[in-house]
Amino acid sequence: MPRPPQARPEAARIEEENSDLRRKLREAERRSQLAVGVLRQARAVYGIETSLAWIALIAMVLVNAAAFSWAR
Repeated sequence: MPRPPQARPEAARIEEENSDLRRKLREAERRSQLAVGVLRQARAVYGIETSLAWIALIAMVLVNAAAFSWAR
């Protein structure tokens, strides 16, 4: 049974929105991985305390979450 004519544009809009959200999620994951890499380098090179590194990581995750929600 074919879908009603209105369902097709709605499905296309939802698929486009999902694609956009997937792209934003990949970007946020990439940024998070970069942040983890930077923290590991900082700990190795500068001997930054682990607790300070965790605080910085949590701050970076919060910044990413805010940027992701703002971009939506």
